[in-house]
Amino acid sequence: MSTRLSRAFTRPDQRLKHETHESPVLPDSAPDDVEVFFELFQNCFQGHVEPHLSAKGHRLIPTSDDAKKRGVQNDLLTAFFQLNIYSPSELSASASSSPVDLARKKVNSYFDFRTKVTASPVSDDFELTGNPGTNRLNFLSGTIGCGKSLLLAKLTTDMFNTSTDALSSDDEHREAVVPIYIDFELLLDKVSDRFPDIKDTFTQTVYETTTRQLARFESLRPLIKPPPPGLPLESHYRDLCKRLLTNGTRRVRLLVILDNVDRYHFYYTKFCLFDSYRAAQIDSIRRNIDRILTILCENEFLGDCALCVVLACRPETLHAFTHHSSVLHTNTNRMRDLGVFHLQRSEHWPLVESRLSLLEAAIACFQQSKPTRYREYQSYLEIMRSVLSRSCAPEDPRHWRNSLRLISDFAHQGPRSFLSFLSDLKIDWRRQAEVVERIFGASSLSQHQNNIDPHNLLRLYITNNRQRYAQACGHFPNLFLVDATYAYDASFPESRIEHGHTYWLKYLLLKYIVSKTSDQDAVVTLNDILRDFASSYPEALIRLVLGSLASTETSGCLEVIESTNINVTRLSVTRRGAALYKLRDEQEWCLSWDYLQFVIDDYQMAYPTLIWDKVYPKNAGLGYLLRPSGVYAAELAQDVSAKARGCVHFLYLLDLAKKAELAHRLKENKVASSLLPDIDAAFSAFMSEMSNVLAHVRGGESLYEELTEIRVALKDNQVLFDTFLEYGDDDRFIMEAA
Repeated sequence: MSTRLSRAFTRPDQRLKHETHESPVLPDSAPDDVEVFFELFQNCFQGHVEPHLSAKGHRLIPTSDDAKKRGVQNDLLTAFFQLNIYSPSELSASASSSPVDLARKKVNSYFDFRTKVTASPVSDDFELTGNPGTNRLNFLSGTIGCGKSLLLAKLTTDMFNTSTDALSSDDEHREAVVPIYIDFELLLDKVSDRFPDIKDTFTQTVYETTTRQLARFESLRPLIKPPPPGLPLESHYRDLCKRLLTNGTRRVRLLVILDNVDRYHFYYTKFCLFDSYRAAQIDSIRRNIDRILTILCENEFLGDCALCVVLACRPETLHAFTHHSSVLHTNTNRMRDLGVFHLQRSEHWPLVESRLSLLEAAIACFQQSKPTRYREYQSYLEIMRSVLSRSCAPEDPRHWRNSLRLISDFAHQGPRSFLSFLSDLKIDWRRQAEVVERIFGASSLSQHQNNIDPHNLLRLYITNNRQRYAQACGHFPNLFLVDATYAYDASFPESRIEHGHTYWLKYLLLKYIVSKTSDQDAVVTLNDILRDFASSYPEALIRLVLGSLASTETSGCLEVIESTNINVTRLSVTRRGAALYKLRDEQEWCLSWDYLQFVIDDYQMAYPTLIWDKVYPKNAGLGYLLRPSGVYAAELAQDVSAKARGCVHFLYLLDLAKKAELAHRLKENKVASSLLPDIDAAFSAFMSEMSNVLAHVRGGESLYEELTEIRVALKDNQVLFDTFLEYGDDDRFIMEAA
């Protein structure tokens, strides 16, 4: 007979409200000129991943005074950035996706990339046969957030401007290549964690996007005609391409760009490692990949329209396209003509520097019309450039602990999430020097970093610039939150798993994969994990926890790596996943003060009812970080004191829970047991951290002694040990749905 966990455990969200977990960290107030600068700064630090075809990108113009919060229009900033500042990170090309070609891929510039993806596929005998020619297919591959969408936005904007110049040129023999940009994600209506099949209206979408784009050019509008009744749309589209190619002496070709084609791919959901869900997704992948390629490659559809086609996707989706598509593998010519381009993830400082260059250009446009604003913003820029360059300096290892370089390891969506975080910072860089120093350690703190560093920038990143942390906010994972029923999704009933209480399963599974994949490109199979853990934990819970760790939006700690055999599930750890276990002072980062202060702040955690209110910091919050020094000192002491007490309580709850699992679940499991940490050693490292932190907190000395006393009181608490032992039994006690 099952017994509900709520008989002995309490979740904070059952007792308290949590508005502060969603509240942003903002200054108490800001002058109007600072608000305008915040807006300009945020706009400059965007991803700029959408084509803006109405803006030429030649220069920036200040908005009118009526637009109080926007200094320069965003579409002007985006076009200017794409065409004048942005340069892609390392870009390489190979003849195909075969291992041999990938191993010898050549490095290319953006102009090489543009030349190759727009090279003419028009048949040499088109004038005689009227057959436009087989489409030329190219893939742009890269990891999440590496800049694929930005590169394609630049290509689209660039080619649109080039086509505009060509079509208005006196040279009637000058060819125009008109870009047709389609965000594939917008074609898919996501339902829960599933994407539906590619619709039959896909061709209709391509056609409508094409005609809408062509209509931007006055000289091409007469070539756009309504589809004749009874004529298949594919035939009508082919006729449109033929009219474009015979547009007098000036040929017009089409460059079809499909971005985000892998959004439906299976492993981005928390259910991806359940066999039934995975089988359906594998079938969906094969079916949808073939559907895309059939439309783009087969002559009975759009395959002979002489289109240049670029599809952007991640490496795993590229693998699925090139290894599991019957459309490509039944035609060796298509595989031979396939172009594959690879975009590498950029270092973070060049990305920051490029946005600072955009901000500099935006500020410069105020010089003549608004000289006072220009001088003020210039002073902001000088401070920002100095502070950010110092924080990102790769040659200075002292900045590892609080710099943007550590955050770059945690930026699970790569540069995209990194820049998004920076753009949300609301700091008055010129008037609040103490706040800048407090957040970035820009002056005195950086000189004594190993002793003083409060890691405030990192704290803001983990909460995503919110007052408080919760995994439910979808930005950073909680390694010690294992509760299958809390966020139950009725669309996949198998995810409702009754299980005993555990803090350790997620930690153990990820550490197991980290330890097995320390060598570059090493992977672990799902079967390996089930072999070593299924005797101790419910198999369904293991699958769900792994799926949660692989979920891009929530955790981003694991990747599902495709193999030639699509039915084999292989897992690899991400930079974020590995960084959670990075050693500092001989202890894992996930057991440090920097991390545990947020684990205990998560309102979804379940603690023994006898002690829950001593762990969970009820009145915590990071809002004080942007406040004046007097308020900051008082609220810092309050926040640190509450969280330090909670962390020590939680460390020894972890220790008691560990001992209970070793006595029951893990009694015969040497593999899992060997991965568990020494909590006494973790406590010693934690207290070493706290001695540095508390030296700058009012009442820190007495609090340090109190933390030691808490440890003594909890270390061998028999009542709590018995609670963990009893409620960790999967056969008798289950987590209760909230």
